Amino acid sequence: MGYCKVTVGFAIPPGYSIPQWLGEWVHNATDGNIQPSDPHILEGVEPGEGHVVMEGGPGKAGFPPSFFAPAEKRVQDGMRGFLTAIWTKNDQAAAVNAVNFVRKLFLSTPCCQKGGMPDSYRSEVILNLITLSGNLAGANVDTRAVVAQYAASHGITGLGSQEKFATYDEAAYKMSDKGPDSYHTCETFTCSIWQFLHFVTTGSAYFAAAGSPRLSPGTVMTFTRTFVHEFLTCEKCRHHFLLSYDECQFDRCEVDQQSDWPGLVLWMWRVHEGVNLRTAARDNAPVDRRWPSYEDCPGCWKPLGFGAKNEANTFQMVDIGKHPEMISAPFNLTKTYNFLVAQYVGYDSTDITAISGKVIGKWEVEQLLIPQEQTHRSKPLMSAFSVVAVAGIVASFSLWYRVKASQRMSCQSAEDLETLVAVE
Repeated sequence: MGYCKVTVGFAIPPGYSIPQWLGEWVHNATDGNIQPSDPHILEGVEPGEGHVVMEGGPGKAGFPPSFFAPAEKRVQDGMRGFLTAIWTKNDQAAAVNAVNFVRKLFLSTPCCQKGGMPDSYRSEVILNLITLSGNLAGANVDTRAVVAQYAASHGITGLGSQEKFATYDEAAYKMSDKGPDSYHTCETFTCSIWQFLHFVTTGSAYFAAAGSPRLSPGTVMTFTRTFVHEFLTCEKCRHHFLLSYDECQFDRCEVDQQSDWPGLVLWMWRVHEGVNLRTAARDNAPVDRRWPSYEDCPGCWKPLGFGAKNEANTFQMVDIGKHPEMISAPFNLTKTYNFLVAQYVGYDSTDITAISGKVIGKWEVEQLLIPQEQTHRSKPLMSAFSVVAVAGIVASFSLWYRVKASQRMSCQSAEDLETLVAVE
């Protein structure tokens, strides 16, 4: 088709939005060979004033690449957040109820008809919760002292400290802890609470798929509301969560309370996605805040035509929970669910995790790395993927991220590398 002639110094015509004008300009510059696939989408509002134009992949969401945040680290951060929360609240009854819920979910017997206990849940800080539960029982218990002692016995100290956050060094391709007693994947206490809520909901789905259902989706939902109400210290975060819950936002009331574990997982994902979008609108974020990012999981995104990635909302972003279709629309929800399970349960467990009655194989984890429009070309290779060991999958992730990182490094200076953006 040849090259596009780029003219600089021109002004956007009156009445045009930037996306609308850009689409028309590209169409004209290519002699009509390229045009927006959904021109009506380009008619929306601009970012700011409570709105956000959501840019789809490819791109980064400002989070550490998922390969550097495996399930084991997410669970550890979630448990640090859980213990910090009950230590901060310092309420014996609330602490006992929370600990007993987590113990019942993760330590009920038997486990499991298929798959067994995931490695990410074999952490001593989870396996010994019966000890914490017993120590919290009884009269005249110093709740804060008991929780701090239990945490310290499992390598978690300084529960009230704000100095134990992890940092992500893209140039070195690794997550660097500020010490052995630190967050692995988070920068804030609120982040660790999100990690906790995600691994609770995905854990519930895992045990159900493994033939050992512990707690119903409705019971888990009720716990998340109680936990946020009792323990989340971010007042605005707590307000938004409870309001959305009580008003059935993010399609909460569409989830079957007895058997829809995948729906439970995706509900929590939409709630968190709403937080990311509100934060992006509030801060005029320079990057797409949705997760998983296209970079992490191309297969989680639906095919995007030119212009179709510019989904402009016409409502205040504070009301995003009333528009869950805006959150779900760009995503392949089956693959997004698989990705969430892989991130919070582990890639070694995805072979028995079911959604809509379909059991997925380990080879499908690889498919998450392939944009949806390319997956049809890979079908002859599916049977070969099924015999790949999880170590091979992890190695593939490592190679893929190293290649991606090296490509970025080749066109970015150290000053241009994107830093983590704290979430609300």
